Amino acid sequence: MPTPQVKPASLMNRAYPTTASNGRKMDRIRVWAWPEDSRNLSASDVDMSQWDSGDYRLAGPDGTNWSSRTDYRITGAWVADGELGFMWTSNAGGRRPHPYVKVARINEDSMTLIDEPDIWSQNATFAYPESCPNNRGRHIGITLFYSAPNTPPSHVIGVRDDYSNGQWSRRLGPTGRGTTSGEITYHAVNTRLIA
Repeated sequence: MPTPQVKPASLMNRAYPTTASNGRKMDRIRVWAWPEDSRNLSASDVDMSQWDSGDYRLAGPDGTNWSSRTDYRITGAWVADGELGFMWTSNAGGRRPHPYVKVARINEDSMTLIDEPDIWSQNATFAYPESCPNNRGRHIGITLFYSAPNTPPSHVIGVRDDYSNGQWSRRLGPTGRGTTSGEITYHAVNTRLIA
C-alpha cells in the first residue's frame, strides 16, 4: 500500500477556501479550489444534510452561555490523501438537542461528499473544533470544547484513525470553569489522555 501524501499548508499547491450557506437552515458548503500556479478559482457546491445556525445557547453549570460567540464559520479543516475535511459548530436542531460539531469529508478530485461523521451527544454540547492530519494521511487529530449540565466547559482531544473503526475517539482533558468573558480556567484532574 503506498504511503499517503500529506502536505503542510506551506507546501500545498492548491488552496481550498470554503464557505457555508448564509442563512439559518443550511444544507451545503461551497469549496473553492485555487491552484497556486493559476489566477483562476473554481467553486463546487457540496450538498449535505441540513444544519442550523442562529443564536447558539447553552448554559454551563453556572448559568453562563459559553457558546454565545459561536457561529457557523468553518474552524477546522484538513487536506490529506485525496480527502478534504471541514469542521464547524452547528446549532441544536433536528435529532441533535444541543450544539454540536458538524463534519464534512469530501473527495478532493470529484468534490463530492464522502460522509458526515458529526460529533454530537444527546446530553452534551461540542463546539469550537480544530483538526490536523498526521503523516499517515487520514489519521485526523482534533481538539474541541465540551460541556454538559453538570460539567463546565472542558477541552477535548481526539482522533479518527485506523484503530477507531471510522469513529471519532475522544478523551476529556482538564475540566475548566467558564467565565462570562468566554475564557477557560483550567485545574488539574486525574484523566488519561490519548495523543
